[in-house]
Order: sequence, then C-alpha cells, then structure tokens
Amino acid sequence: MRLSCGHKAGWAVLLMLSLAAPSVSAPPLPADAEAGKPWPSWLPRYEVQMELDLAGHVVRGIMRATWTNPQPLPTHQLVFNAHARYVVPKSDIGLTAKTLELLRLAPGDALIVTDPPLVIERILLVDGPGASFPLAFHYEGDTQTSLVVSLPHPVGSGESVTVALEFTLRLPRKQGRWGQWQGVTTLSNWLPVFAYYGPRRDPPTCPPAPARQPICVWQPTPFLPWHQPFFNESAHYRVRATLPADQQIACTGSIVARRIVGDGRQQVDIYAPGVRDFAFLCSARYQIFEGTVFIPQSEPGPDTLHAPRPVSTAWRREQRENTGAERKRPVRIRIFAFPEHEHYGREMVRIAAEALLAYSKWFGPYPWPEFTIAESFFGWNGNECSTLVMIDERVFNLPHIAGGFVDSLVSHEICHQWWYNLVGTNGYCETWMDEGLATFFCHRLLDGKVGKNNKFVAYPRGLGWLPNIERGTYSCYTLYGTLGRGENGPAVQPLSGFGHVVNLFGMTYDKGMRIVGLIENRLGPAAFLDFMSRLFCRYRYRILRVADFQRELENYSGASWEEFFQNWLYGPGLTDWSIDKVQVHQPPKCAPQNATRVVVFLNQKADINEPTTLGIALPGQEGYPIRIPIDPRTAAYDWDEPPAHVESLGGNRLRVEVWLPEKPTQIAVDPDQVLVDRNPVNNFWKTPIRYRFTPLYTFIDETDMTTAYDHWNVILGPWLYGTAYYDAWYPRTYQTMLGFRAGLYRMQTYYGGVYAGYRTDYRDVVAGVDGLFDHWPDSHFQVGYDFEQRLAQFYPGQSNAKRGVLFARYIFKYGSSLYYPPMEFVETFLTFQDNFLPFEANPALPGVRFNETATAGLHYRKDYLTPYWDPVGGFRWDVWYQGGSAMQPATVGMQEISSQFSFVKALPDFSEAVGDVPWLAGPLHWLGQSRLAFRIFGGTALPSRGQFFSMGGSMYFRGFDLAQRQGSSVWVGSVEWRLPAARNLHLNFIDHILTLHGIDLVPFSDVGNTYVSGHQVAPTVVDAGLSLRLDVSWFSFVERTLLRVDIAKTLNADTGTQLWFGVGVPF
Repeated sequence: MRLSCGHKAGWAVLLMLSLAAPSVSAPPLPADAEAGKPWPSWLPRYEVQMELDLAGHVVRGIMRATWTNPQPLPTHQLVFNAHARYVVPKSDIGLTAKTLELLRLAPGDALIVTDPPLVIERILLVDGPGASFPLAFHYEGDTQTSLVVSLPHPVGSGESVTVALEFTLRLPRKQGRWGQWQGVTTLSNWLPVFAYYGPRRDPPTCPPAPARQPICVWQPTPFLPWHQPFFNESAHYRVRATLPADQQIACTGSIVARRIVGDGRQQVDIYAPGVRDFAFLCSARYQIFEGTVFIPQSEPGPDTLHAPRPVSTAWRREQRENTGAERKRPVRIRIFAFPEHEHYGREMVRIAAEALLAYSKWFGPYPWPEFTIAESFFGWNGNECSTLVMIDERVFNLPHIAGGFVDSLVSHEICHQWWYNLVGTNGYCETWMDEGLATFFCHRLLDGKVGKNNKFVAYPRGLGWLPNIERGTYSCYTLYGTLGRGENGPAVQPLSGFGHVVNLFGMTYDKGMRIVGLIENRLGPAAFLDFMSRLFCRYRYRILRVADFQRELENYSGASWEEFFQNWLYGPGLTDWSIDKVQVHQPPKCAPQNATRVVVFLNQKADINEPTTLGIALPGQEGYPIRIPIDPRTAAYDWDEPPAHVESLGGNRLRVEVWLPEKPTQIAVDPDQVLVDRNPVNNFWKTPIRYRFTPLYTFIDETDMTTAYDHWNVILGPWLYGTAYYDAWYPRTYQTMLGFRAGLYRMQTYYGGVYAGYRTDYRDVVAGVDGLFDHWPDSHFQVGYDFEQRLAQFYPGQSNAKRGVLFARYIFKYGSSLYYPPMEFVETFLTFQDNFLPFEANPALPGVRFNETATAGLHYRKDYLTPYWDPVGGFRWDVWYQGGSAMQPATVGMQEISSQFSFVKALPDFSEAVGDVPWLAGPLHWLGQSRLAFRIFGGTALPSRGQFFSMGGSMYFRGFDLAQRQGSSVWVGSVEWRLPAARNLHLNFIDHILTLHGIDLVPFSDVGNTYVSGHQVAPTVVDAGLSLRLDVSWFSFVERTLLRVDIAKTLNADTGTQLWFGVGVPF
C-alpha cells in the first residue's frame, strides 16, 4: 500500500528535516566504558523516525543509514536484507502450513499475507547537509527480499555513504515476526539492514560460488520463515518512535527520553549501540516485572588466542585476589508480560539474572545497561533479538509446575546475546555456529543449577506418576527422529539443505551441542572455557565463521582439527560404540588379592572412531566412578588406576581387561553421553529398563518426549485409548477403549504392549497384544502386528471372536502429531479375523454373514488436512484393497475395494471490505472463520451376497450403529458446517495442563445406502446431527486435540438417536 498524496507531502518535509540533522538525541558511542574494548569504527549506523498507527495497522518511517566500507575493494551499490517484504510463495504454502502445525498453530493465524508488508517508497542519497538525490533500487533473490540500491559513485575502502529510506510497513493481523495479534504489536527483523560485504567464505557444504566473482561481494540471505537466516554486521541505532500513550514498549537498547506529544500519543527516543538488529514490541496489556543483576566487568583475558595454559577455579580466585575486588555494573532486567502471567514474569527475572551472570563470567561481560524479555505471539517458543528475547505467550501460559522447561528455554535464548548478537554468525549457511554453542552452554548452565537430566515438570507430591519430560530426552528426541528417518546430514550447511525445521533442530541444536561437547572433551572443561572467553573477546562486534573457529582452535591447541571438522561438521558422520560382551571372572577364594577380572569387548559400528570413556559402576556407588579412557587409534596401552589393559582386535573392535575390587553392577561406554551415538541403548552391558506405573495410561505415555531415550521403557496402568483414524485391515470403525495396558517403548525403535478393555463402537471387551517396529528394515519402513480376542460382548454377535494382522508400511511423508498416522504412506497387510460386527438388526434384505476371513491387502493414504486436529483446509484420500478367502458358512474367494475422499474449505472473509459498517463486518468475519467439510466414501466386495461392510458408526453414517445396514457394497456422503462458537478462549484447567482454545458447533448430515447382491437393502437414508467440538492443548503447546461429541438421528428410518464420543474430526 502506497501513501496518499497528502501523507507523502507531510513525510517529505519530515524527510528533509531528518537529512539535515540527527534524528534522535543520544549520548556519544562509548569506547572502553561499556564494552571493555572499542568496537570497529566502521560499524553501520541507523537513525530511524517512525510513527505507529496501531488502529490503522501501519508503521510509517524514515531511516537514515550510513555504511562505511571495511574492505579493500570499492562497491558501486548497497544491498540490504529487507526481510519484511517476504510473502510465502504459493509453492511453499503447504510446507509452511505444516511447519505451523508442528508448532501447534492454526495456519490461518500466521498465513494471511498476500502482499509484501514492507514498501520502500523511495531512497535518497544524502550528500551533505540538506542535499539529497533519488536513487534507483530493485529487489533480487529467490524471495525478493534483497534490496539493491545503485550508487552514482563507488564507495572506496574506508569511505562512507549515507542513504535515506522512506518506508511503510503494513501490520498484518497475524502471529509472527511483524504484525499485530491480541493487542501486541511486534516488529522483529523488520527494518532493512545492510547485508554483509566481504570475501565469500562459505563452508564446503554450500553450492560453489560463480566463477570470476570479485574478492569482496555483497552476501544477502534469503528469508526463511522457519528460522533466522540473518548475516549482518553489528550496528548503532538511534530511533524516535511516536505511538499511542497507553502502550508499554519493549525494545532493543534503552529508552533515553520519553515525552507526551498530544492527541493521546507519546514519543520515545531509543539508543542501541553495537547490536545486530532492532526489535520493537508494544502493548497496552503489558505489565513490567523488574530486577537487577550486577555483572563483573573484568576482562576474560588477552585479545589473542595462543596455546592453552592451566586454568582452574583456584587460579581464577588467585587472580581476583591479586587484582582486588571485581568491578561490577548493574544491568536492569525487565520482563514485559500480561498480568495473568505474573508467575512466569517474576520467574524469568530470576532466570535471566542467573544466566546473564553465568555467561558474563564464562565469556565476557554483558555490555548493555538493560536486558528485556517480552511476551509475544511469535509462534515459536522463543526468539533472540538484540538485548531482547521474545517468549511466546503459550510459554507464559504453561503450568506453574513446568518451570524446568521455562528455565531451559530462557537460558538458551539469553545465551544468544553472546553468540549471535555480540559475536555475529552466518545464520543462513552456518546455523550451528550460534545454535550449537547456545544449546551446549545452556545445558552446561543447567547442569550446574539443577543437575544433569532434570525433569521439566515438578509435580506435587502424589502426582509423580504423570508423564514427564527429561531434559536429556528433550535435547535429543529430534536428533534420533532425524537419524531414524534416514535424514542425517552435515551440521553445517545452508538452511535450505535441511529441508524443514525438524531436521534443522536435530542437526544444529541436538547434534550440534554434542559436537561442541566433543570439543570440550578434547580440550578439557577449564581450557575450553578459557578458549571460548578469548574467542569472544576477539570476535565481539564482528562475525565468527566456522572456518575462523577451526583456525582459532588450531592456534590455541597447537594441533590440527581438520579431520574433526570434516567428520563432524561438514559430513554426516556418527559414532556407535557398543558393548558386545562382558566376561566377569571372580577370584578364587584362596587368592591373596581379592580382585575381580573383567573383560569387556567393545565395537565401534559407525563412521567415526571418536575416543571415548569406559565407565564402571560398583555396588553402593552412584554413577560410574571408575573411568578408563578408550582410544581406538592406539594399538595397545595400559592404565594404572584401576589396573587395565586395552588392545585393538582390528575392525574397530577393542578388548579391555580390568581388575576391580568387586563385581561391577553396570558397565557403559561413553557413560556421560558425550558422543553423537547412533544407538545409545547398546552402550550398556546390562540393557537398561525403566519401569513406570501410572493410574492413567494415555497416548502421551508412549511418545519420544515422555520416555527415556537411552532405555527400554515399561509402562503399566489403567488405560484410556482413543483413535482418531481407522486401521485398514479391520472393519473401519473408530475405537475408544477403557481398560488396562502394559506397554514397552523405545524411542524411534519399537512400541507395543498387551491390553484388555471395553470398546465403545463394538460394545465389547477384548484382550490383545500389539506392536510396531519403527525404521525397520530400513529408515522409512514400519512393521507391526496386532492380535485380539473377544472376551464379552453387549451387542448380539459372534462370541469369542478373534483376529490378527501383520503389516508393513512405507512412509513417504511424516507428520508431527503424537497420535495420528503419517501424512502419506502405503502399507500391505496379512490378516485373519472372525467377524466382529454385531448381527445385523432387522435385515430388510438378508445377505450372507461370513464368520471368518483370511486376506492380504494394500492401503494408500495421503492426508493433507491442515492442521490435523481441526482442519481449515486441505484434503485426505484413502484407497483400500484386500483379497483372499471368506469362510463359514462356506469357503469362497473374496475381493474388497473401497475409497474415501474428504476436503475442507474455509469460507471467504469479506469483513475488511465492509470495515466501515461494524454491524455487518462482525457477522461476515464470523462467517469467514467457519469451514465447510465434505466427504464421499464408497466400497464394494465380492461375493456380492456377503455382508462385509457396516454403514453405521461414529466415522460414517452417524445416524446408525454398527448393527444396522450391512452389505457387500456401501456408500456414504457427508457434509459439515463447522461454525465457531468461541475463539481464543485460553481457558486453563489443572494448572494450565489443559487449555481450551475454541468451541465449535457443527451441524452435519450424512446420506448413504448399502447393497446386497446388487440390490439396495432399503431406501437411501439421511441423518441430521449436531456436534460439539472442543479444541484443547496439552501442556500449552505439546499437543493439540479435538474432542467431539456427536448426536445424530436418521430422518427417514425408525431408529434410535445415536450418541458418539471421539477424538479428531470424523473426516
């Protein structure tokens, strides 16, 4: 949207005034006073004047940007990263919607932008006081977010140029980096900033640079909505913002002046020196929670990186004593949160104080006078900005007992103030350089605060049986999912190479932090901290590349790290140490020395022979106090304490012989789990098993997040189970089951169990056993089984019925749900089953009921309904086929084929077109939030006289139960109008464990018929019904579920009213 002529004239006057004088009064840039060392003199400078029209959903502004060429080569142009111009390409809408689904966000809350929000009205070259000249500009790049400005004259080395950008930013009403949502205005990574100009030093995993490219080039980064692809220099910002006076402001830097300017508006001056970006959030809802932390100002060491020297706690204490008391400077901590979130507002003050103090001691002092956390509707859990962190509203809304997760999240984001903000990185090609470090040091901090592998949720006494998430599991479940799917890759590569955000998390966060841990393991903890503090001192206010990191490591240690970086960072390598066998030789009773000889056979089965440690546990001792270093590169060596001999057997196998005072209770290779190990369970001598009893066993108990990643998990307890889909091999019904289950679970490997319970659709009691082997025999395969025996029934039907199936599945596309099947897959199955359907009630056209079938079949599913819990768009298609024998009363060949197609379409929202008519805009907006859903299902089988299908049930014709309308052919059509009765409720129950987000009232109608021997059983029937649907989340954002209650009555048949309970939409 371009400004009107009147607005343009006013802004032109303002622009001229801004070019003639500094736009914001601020103190001079400090040298040693704040940061300890001068920042580079050539850092860019931005002076911004902006007016926020919150009611009109627009920001208008002028930015005066000064760039000094730090390189030896001149340039004829300026290039900005203008990421706020990003619009999701049509080809990426599906991926983006599924990414939002992973975040448990409805796509409509963040995918409503069709035009670039940022509009650059014009750009002027500022050539002395009062003189300016218009410049030509255009956009480049795959996402058209690279703003290229042509200059009339080249800018040589050390020379400066100043340009003024007049811009308008429309504020879309959506969640994200820039926009408005529920009273919060967010401006993050929104201003155009100078791209990096300098030599291209991309890692070897990047595509090769074009031939004959200049030594120094502009390197803008394309925008990706699912991470931060940012690569730019630090800069100094002076900002003057005008906005409504009721707004509380959370921003990068510090507000140095505030005044009321009339018309209910305020004007603030903001000063932010030496930062990577400028973020600005405001809301009248904010309440501020404050605290202060005193940061030591001592320097971490010389600004050079030489060979390591011994560093210990005693040494550091001695240095402080010799130099007198440490200088300390206060840093004000400000948490902007909603009043109802006071608990975590105050908790984050404490968390931030602890993190700022620890990281300042480890790396170097936090240099700014303020640090801010702002509650936002960002979608992600947290996001770092300069001197500010955005934390999603759903994190503030977590149960108060989930403080362990909040501590982990906030500590991670604060660490980015050192690794991203103070020390810049190439966020597009080398995400590991800041995310790997931030993740590692966050865990290092928490290990010291709360111990290793603490639980995220601290339940009250008596509720410890509820599912929990351990920090160790949370930090690796994404990694092992990526490995299981066969999508392992380099930790350092362009963001686009990861394909999607799950692989990015697995490779750069989970695997990445372990790679940092390997570096610490090689240097030693004290030397590693010393190295990192010196590295920080050298690269603050500059950009650290992975190649720089390697070179500095080599200078510091005096050894080559080339092989390490090639294996761990530029390659997909893994290690897989296992204990193949342990021999324990008890000493004879007459032996003079009572020593137990233990022989351990180790095998490294993967790509990288990384040195590790063998840990031995003895009775009555915690952990693994006996440690023996394992170096596969050495043929043989001895160890003194305890006496041990290690020798290579060839083929990555080693034999360790050790003499112990008594028989060990456990032996583990890599006991501290430092390595990126492909299979951590085989690191143990005795297979570790974790037992857990729960009085309420649900699907949440069988997930990668709520089980121990390096153990087999046994769970037992009363069981509540509900499926949101139907299996291909049994008569397609929805199952809700209440009973008892004993389950066995191992992350990304296997889950299964034995169970007994009552099923609501069949109205019977069954006992069974089920299981699924994940990623077997290869990464995208699953192989499973299920066997059931009926124990009792409350429908007239076949007593003592039994059934069983073996199936194999190939997955094309995985989903993110904890309870739905994958998005797209094909599966084959072998099944034998008795007829579990009830006897048909009042058959109008009797068919033949076969009591047994033995079949083989195929099933294909493509499910693009998004989001999966309550779709606003997309489609789902299933095709089933099975063939074999039907038996009793006679044995005949049988064939069966069926298919279902459903889709959801949101109604258009015309409310903006009549925004000036409130009485009409409101209802139109309500209608625009409703969706129409359609489904057609059909199936047929031979022999045509058989009763193979039931028309009724909770998933098909809801006006009938399973005993009505059975036949050899069936069709059902359905339509639903999913009307929003309430939205954005955020009603919390059980200390925020359960949150109700919305309520839908859904009138629906089903129509259909069944056939026997080619004749309809009875006239086509129609039902009408109403569904109540509750959109709930578990633990704020862990999972989203739609709970529904359907009531239906057939209109043209004399049958009773049916009541159904279910999980998820029926189609």
